[in-house]
Amino acid sequence: MATSEYVPQPARYAIFVDAGYLYAASGALLLGCGSRREYRVAAEKLIKALTDHADEQRRGELLRVYWFDAAPRRQPTVDQRVIANLPLVKLRLGNLNAQGQQKGVDAQLRADLEALARHRAITDAVLLAGDEDMLPAVEAAQRYGVRVHLWGVEPTHGSNQAEWLVWESDTVEVLPAEFLRPYFTKAKVLPVPAPGSAAAVRDAAAAAQRTSPVPSPSQVFAGRPPA
Repeated sequence: MATSEYVPQPARYAIFVDAGYLYAASGALLLGCGSRREYRVAAEKLIKALTDHADEQRRGELLRVYWFDAAPRRQPTVDQRVIANLPLVKLRLGNLNAQGQQKGVDAQLRADLEALARHRAITDAVLLAGDEDMLPAVEAAQRYGVRVHLWGVEPTHGSNQAEWLVWESDTVEVLPAEFLRPYFTKAKVLPVPAPGSAAAVRDAAAAAQRTSPVPSPSQVFAGRPPA
């Protein structure tokens, strides 16, 4: 009687990045910033550094990087368009509401991670995230035999990752400030002209000229000032 021979699954991993967590935690750690508007990120170089770091640690080949972020009405920014064009990188966008909250990002991450695990497309998953909402995705992937390796950003104090997420992951690593520092810079703030400065006087004169009424020809010839 013929028997089926078990063929071992080749080692393959994917990287799942919650960009909202990565940017917020790094901005606070490196620059003391609470808003993404306050700093700039060299995203292409950062992604290259993350993939190189994973390659040093993980056995097998990289399937791809999944980059989860948000934008108002899911319309990608210039930086997000650059990321979407990178090889082996998939941009997944949720919605960013008026309060600056991400909507739909966690659900997309869970769906991708579970689908890859269910179809045996990966043996390992590197998850760069901190929210406890990621816990169901980790549990689902592990039920299909995938090992989940949790990465985090060095916290300013305490921990910036949910305790249950840390407990459930197979391995945990914290990326130190020195690793992230080359890719984050403070945004340049344009100076505001001081009152009475030459620039302020020029701006005021230009504004007055734009709002001054233009005299009609009859007023000019009659010598009457404009109303």
